[in-house]
Amino acid sequence: MGVAGRCRGSRGDPLWYRGRRGQTHRPRADRSGAGAAPRLRLVVAHMGMPEYEEFLGLAERYGQVRLDTTMAFTDFSEGFMPFPRRPLPRLAALGDRVLLGSDFPNLPYPYAHQLHAPLICK
Repeated sequence: MGVAGRCRGSRGDPLWYRGRRGQTHRPRADRSGAGAAPRLRLVVAHMGMPEYEEFLGLAERYGQVRLDTTMAFTDFSEGFMPFPRRPLPRLAALGDRVLLGSDFPNLPYPYAHQLHAPLICK
């Protein structure tokens, strides 16, 4: 188990589980640790793709949770995991808790597209 697996919440439960070599596990909104460790600042990459609404709810419940826009709203991700339009007002209400994210320089599109993509969805 990696370093993240040893991080424990206020109740002593692990906040993140890493898989063994060759396995991939990613956090889900219902076991993120945000409630178990109230002082933990959690940044959810890719806006929680594809569980956008679940992670949006997590950010609404816990003030220390941030969402980053890595790949979100780009033509690339909208083609196979589009952000639903219904929760856009909820996302806008988070204001400065939505952070610019980028996988630069490892992008399947021009960097400028990542910068303009969040503006396109308004």
